[in-house]
Amino acid sequence: MWVLKLGRQREMNMCSHGLAKLAINLIQETRGHLGLTGTIPPQLGNPSFLVSLDMSWNNFQGELPHELTHLRRLRVLNLTDNKLGGSIPSWVGSLQKLHYFSLKNNSFAGSIPPSISNMSNLERLILSIENFNRELQSAFRSFAGGDDQYFLIGDSTRAALLGFNAFAGVLPAQLTQCSKLQNLSIYSNKFSGVIPEGFGNLTMLDELDLGSNELSGSIPPKLGHLKLMELLSLSNNSLTGSIPTQIFNISSLQVLDLMNNSFSGNIPSIVGYGLMNLEELYLNVNKFDGVIPDSISNVSQLSILQLVGNKFSGPIPNSLGDLRLLTSLDLAGNLTGAEPQTEDLTLRFNFLRSKPDFISHLTNCSYLKDLSIGDNPLHGFLPISVGNLSTSLERLYAYSCEIKGKIPEEIGNLSNLWILTGVEPVQ
Repeated sequence: MWVLKLGRQREMNMCSHGLAKLAINLIQETRGHLGLTGTIPPQLGNPSFLVSLDMSWNNFQGELPHELTHLRRLRVLNLTDNKLGGSIPSWVGSLQKLHYFSLKNNSFAGSIPPSISNMSNLERLILSIENFNRELQSAFRSFAGGDDQYFLIGDSTRAALLGFNAFAGVLPAQLTQCSKLQNLSIYSNKFSGVIPEGFGNLTMLDELDLGSNELSGSIPPKLGHLKLMELLSLSNNSLTGSIPTQIFNISSLQVLDLMNNSFSGNIPSIVGYGLMNLEELYLNVNKFDGVIPDSISNVSQLSILQLVGNKFSGPIPNSLGDLRLLTSLDLAGNLTGAEPQTEDLTLRFNFLRSKPDFISHLTNCSYLKDLSIGDNPLHGFLPISVGNLSTSLERLYAYSCEIKGKIPEEIGNLSNLWILTGVEPVQ
């Protein structure tokens, strides 16, 4: 495949009249990171045979030159991490053979042109740009041209990454017609309304990230149909209800992040039987209650378990010690059960009752770095076995647990420990 590689001179100035300073080679791969500056020269539109143009990780400024429309064979256009600005021109829709189009980390403003919908071969679109401020629905119109129909882009789209923008409005239900979509990331925007139930029809999805928006309602049970999904993030929204049992049957899931919502109900015991590949589970800052099921110990690949800021009760399961790959375990709570009054996500309001002896079972977790059990009425004394915890342990939070007595000398075995809070001296 013929591509354009910009030469390796470190201090090239790419002004519009400076093409003579450019080392252009036709080779089989293209690279950025050359520290190039100036504007993109319009002459780059002359080699109409180009199929790949990668000018990423440079310092180009100004607007995109119209002459790039001549590159009708272009399949890759990567302008990531520059200082380009202005609006995205409508003529980009004429580059209909593009498979990869990235304008990530520039300074574009305004709306996204509807003509992007014409890129019927596009597989990966990356527009993670902070200054866009129009509704997504008005940006991506349907191929049918109807005034009331919208699509993200063509149904061949495999990845749409629109994070860290200011898109608003509801999530277009027509996104569900992008049947080949593998990665849908719309995190950190201002979308409101509910999650379209039709997202459950996107059976090719392996990542769905709707985090940090203003979404409400419940999780559609049909999301459990996404049997290839490896990451599901709905964090930092206003979602409610319980977790549909279908979610716990997605055996491919590696990351489940539901933190900072208003989910409620129990964690069902099936959590330990369907999520066999789960590595990270974030349920912190919700309204979950009931006991922590023993079956969670069957999720043998789990390395991060965050349950802080809920209303769990009952004993801390000794079976957590069977999670041999744990690096972070946060079970902290407080005795008031009060709702958090600030945005501090470290607020704790679990009400777990247990003896500190469960710590002895955590000695099997040889990779443990962070352990937080603060604000739970554990009572008793810190066991000698605390010295047998992982030598990787760096932080141990046990404040307001009513643990009293002396700190065992064996804690000196924890050679990497640098934060220890919570043991009260006996009066």
